Amino acid sequence: MPTSPRGVVWEELEGSPEWQQTLQGQRAQRIFRVPSLEDGYKLAADLWGGILLVGAVKQRATVAQFPALPEGLAESGLLVTEVSVQPMNGDAPKLPAEGMESLEDRHVDYPDPPGAGAKVTVTYESVTSGGGGPQQQQDDGTVISLRTTTGAEYLTVPGRTWHWQNNTGPRLDDDIAPGILIPTEQLTFTWSRVVTPPFDTIESLRGKVNNAAWTPPVGGRSHVSETVLFLGATITTDTQPDGTEISTVQYDFSAKTVHGTASGTIFGWNHFYRNDLPSGTEHWVNVTDEDNNPPYQLGDFTTLFPSQA
Repeated sequence: MPTSPRGVVWEELEGSPEWQQTLQGQRAQRIFRVPSLEDGYKLAADLWGGILLVGAVKQRATVAQFPALPEGLAESGLLVTEVSVQPMNGDAPKLPAEGMESLEDRHVDYPDPPGAGAKVTVTYESVTSGGGGPQQQQDDGTVISLRTTTGAEYLTVPGRTWHWQNNTGPRLDDDIAPGILIPTEQLTFTWSRVVTPPFDTIESLRGKVNNAAWTPPVGGRSHVSETVLFLGATITTDTQPDGTEISTVQYDFSAKTVHGTASGTIFGWNHFYRNDLPSGTEHWVNVTDEDNNPPYQLGDFTTLFPSQA
C-alpha cells in the first residue's frame, strides 16, 4: 500500500474521487482511510504542504495536487484547500478516558475492529486571489495567484497646451482644461504557503518602480521599465497542522501605461507631460531633481519572488 512522506499508510475509499467544473472554477474531493486518528493528522499535514519537520530539520513539502485529468483535457490545477479527519466508526463507544481530566486533554482512541481507523476527506479547488485570475504552484511549494483591475487616470493640463481644430488654430483659454486619460492597472499577487516572508526586501522596494522590463511569475505579460509601482504588502501568518508557522503575502502594485505623443514609446511613473515643446517633439519627458534623482526610485522586483531571483 502507498505511504505518505510522514510514513502513513493510506488507501482511497470507494466512491472517491469526485470532480466538478463550475463557473467559478474546478473543485474536487478525495476520501482516504488510514489506520488511526494519529495517522489522519499526519496525512493531513502531508497533504497541506508547507514545512515538513524531519527531526529538528525543516524541509519544504509541496501542497498536494489533484491527479492530472485524462490526456486531451486541460491540467486540473487543483490544490488542497481543506482537510478534515474523523474516525471511521464514529458511532462506536470510545475506550475508557483514562487520565482525561479536561476537554483539552489528549483524546483516546476508538476500538479497532475490522474496518476501523480514520477517514481523511480532502477538498481541492482552483486557488485564486479572489475574483478569478491565473495561479501557479512554484518549485518551492508556494502558490502565487494574480488578480488585476484595469482603470484610468485623468490628467488635466493647462488650456494653453491645446489649439482649436489643429496646431495652426488659436490656443485655448486657460479656463478650458482638457485632460489626458492614462490607462492604469492594479495588480494584486497573493503568495500562499510562504515560510519566511521577505520583510527586508519588501521594505527596501516599497514606493519604487521596476528598474527593467518585468514579467511577473504569473500572468505572462511583460511590463515596460518604470511602469509598475510597488505599493506594499499585507502579510498574514497562520499555524500549520504540525505547529509550524506559514504565511500568506499579498503584494499590491499600480501600473501606468503612458503612450508617447511622438515616438509611440510607452512611458511610466517618472515621465510627465511638458506642453512647451515644439511640434513633432515627444511631450512626455522624464524629470529629475538637481542631483539627477527621479521622483520614483528604481528597484528589482524579481527579488520579491524567490522563483524569479
